[in-house]
Formats: sequence, structure tokens, C-alpha cells
Amino acid sequence: MKLNLFPSKRIMIVDQQKKRLGRVPLSVARTLVDTKRATVLRKRPTVIKLHTPAKTRSIPVNRPTNPLRNLINTACQFTGRPEVLSSLLFEVVDGRLHVSSASPEASFTGSIEQGHTHGNNSRSICVSALRIKKVLSCCDRRDTLHISDGGIQLGSIFIEGYSPEKFPKIAPPEGRITRSLNIPEITEKLQFAGKALSQKVYNTALRGIYIDLNGNCLAGSDGNRLHVVSIQEQGRNLNGSNNADNGIILPASVLKAAKLHTGAVNIITSKNPKHAQQAAQFPLTVPGCVDCSSVYRAINGNYPQYHEAIPKGFSSTFRVNKQELAQVLHRGLISYATDADSKPIIAHFKSGMLTVEVRTHGRIAFRGKVSGNYSGRPYHGSVDCRYLLDALTTMPGESVDILLQGNPNEAWTLKDDRGYMAVIMPIVSASSVK
Repeated sequence: MKLNLFPSKRIMIVDQQKKRLGRVPLSVARTLVDTKRATVLRKRPTVIKLHTPAKTRSIPVNRPTNPLRNLINTACQFTGRPEVLSSLLFEVVDGRLHVSSASPEASFTGSIEQGHTHGNNSRSICVSALRIKKVLSCCDRRDTLHISDGGIQLGSIFIEGYSPEKFPKIAPPEGRITRSLNIPEITEKLQFAGKALSQKVYNTALRGIYIDLNGNCLAGSDGNRLHVVSIQEQGRNLNGSNNADNGIILPASVLKAAKLHTGAVNIITSKNPKHAQQAAQFPLTVPGCVDCSSVYRAINGNYPQYHEAIPKGFSSTFRVNKQELAQVLHRGLISYATDADSKPIIAHFKSGMLTVEVRTHGRIAFRGKVSGNYSGRPYHGSVDCRYLLDALTTMPGESVDILLQGNPNEAWTLKDDRGYMAVIMPIVSASSVK
């Protein structure tokens, strides 16, 4: 049965329990059926049933940890595009194998005991990261690595290398001042701030995550939204100065290894007033490896005064279960038939209920409701649905507070009980506020 034979232009969609989820455009319904995410339930009136993935029981498998494999895979996350930056540096020093990698904005170094390698002391070689990853995927876990003058022998496979003399290393700023921090739950906080980063090349400062040393916050913004999360500083300045710098902007590549961060951060600032440089060093936890750390060069420039964009004073508050709201927003995204940059939703707050509407071509394509605790006068406004979902999916906890101001053309503020806050600018149009 083909959907293009249906007379209706908008298709009713239901879930597995035949609960109505709303209506979607014909093109969206056709795509859901063609990709087997939905099936035709009734032809007249037109109804399709949305499939939900079946829950599968995962069987835990005890896999042996291979330190060499873990070290190489981690080092490959810090490589760059040019040939000299797309290689790994292997060195055997004092009975340990050291692996290093570098890109224009970050570098990595780590080591393992020599029990996984064979080679003379102080021997080094550079090898393509792409080649060694391919070889490593088909090698036995018990294979050892042998460093020679011409390359690396991994098991029965030889990988040709080149001299390490041209390998770049990111050196910490000279005449430096170091400030030590400890950021609890650093992985979750980096991922939350990273969701709001700008993707535009000309927004240099907004393409990075800002560590506010004075305000003890992590911040990320693209100009239309702002994610801020507090950090509890537990450390001391190694040089006895409490004013090493106001903050540092880290590149987005810090998110690649966010799951390996321990929470410790060393902010390094140069003393040279003419050409100030900054860098951040993160110790990493790589299974089976020791002395693993990454260094990121700071993005030059001043970060905007994000505190000025945070609303102060609210006229109404809506406390809602985060998962229930996310489900309604996901259904709203399904109703969009185009790949437009903006995905606005129209929200109505009244009597403990939030009603979400999606309109296309002046018609209501989707309408969903979610209940919560609402205090204040009735409110209606419009924001980007994707921005709301990004904030909800990266905030911990079960509930979130939506703080609203009096006018629909003012920003929304989302807060939870653990110090996470998102500020989302509204979408003001004639159709969104009717």
C-alpha cells in the first residue's frame, strides 16, 4: 500500500498503543513508511502507526584491556590534517613506550610499560596514525610492538615510518603562571557547554568553551543561546597569585576526549605582557596507561560578557519533568517536512499545562501537551525546538525549571538543581505570537 495514493494531505500518526501523536505532512509519513519506522494502520481515514525500537537485553562481556590499543586510539584523537600532524610519535625511554600526537590546537602524550613493546632505549619513530589504526584493528591483542630505524613491527605487519625530527610539540608558554583547578563532573559539564558552541568560522571566540576563572563557570554560546554551568574551584595557585587571568577560551576539540578527563585542570598563562599566551593541561585516565595528559592552546580574543545576557527577574515559572517534555519536543520535530535552519515551536503556558504547536504554511502540523507546576500569568511565545532539546538532553536530573519574563520577545531561561542553566533567545514573528 503506497502513501502517495492517500487522498489526505496530512497523515495522522499514532504510537504502538494507538495513542494519537498528531498529524505530519505527507512527505514525512511516506519517509517513515519507506524506512520501516511506521506501518499503515488504516487507509481511510489515513493513519500510520509509529514503531518504537524493541528493548534488547545486553549480555555483559568481559573483554581484556589492551593498554597499547587504548593508548594509540586515544592519541589518534589529537591528530591534524597535514602529514606531519597526522602521525604518531613512538619513543622508548626508561623502559616505557611513550606515544605523542599533535594538532594545531592540541597535543597528547601518554605511556605504557615496555612489556607490550620491544626496542632499544631512546629509540623513536613517527608512523601514520591512519595506518597503525587499520593494522591495530586486525592484530591479535597479544601482539607486541617493535620499534626499528625504518618503522614499526606490530605482530607480523611492518609499518614504514619517518624521522621524528619534524614532529611538532606544543610547548607551554614561557615565563608561565600556573593555576590549578578541580572541576567535579567535568565530562557532563563540558558536553553541556559544548552543545551551544557556534559553528560559524567568523565567530572565533564563540567557537570555544570559556572557563571563567573569576565567576567559576563554564560557558558556551553561539549568539542565539547560552549554556552556563558552575564549577567548584578546589585548588590553589602554584605561584601564590589569585589573579593569573580572568579566563581562558578552549577549542571545541576539548570535547573529543571529555570522557577521559579526571577533573583536574592546570591553566597556564605567560608573563609576557606584549604577547600573552594561554594553555590548559588536562590529566587523562586511559585504561592500562600512565602519565597521560593533553594540552590545549587557548583561542585568542576576548569572550563576550555573557552575564549581561542572563535575564534577571521573572514573572512566571514552569517546573516540568525533563523526559516528558523531551518526548513532546521530539514529536514536534517529526512534523517538519523541510530541513530549514530554524525549527520554531509555539508554546502556550496556562493552568499547569504547556501546549506545544508546530505550524507549517499557516496550519497546525502538530500539537502536544505536557503537564507541570506553573505559577504566573498565561504566556505564549516561540523558541527553537532544537535548542530546547539540546539543553534538556545534556542537563542531569529529572526535572527542569523554565523561567519566563513578561513579554514573548524576551529570552527563556532553563535551570536545574545542579547549577546548569540555558538561556534561549525567542523567535519573534507574526505567526508565532498569534
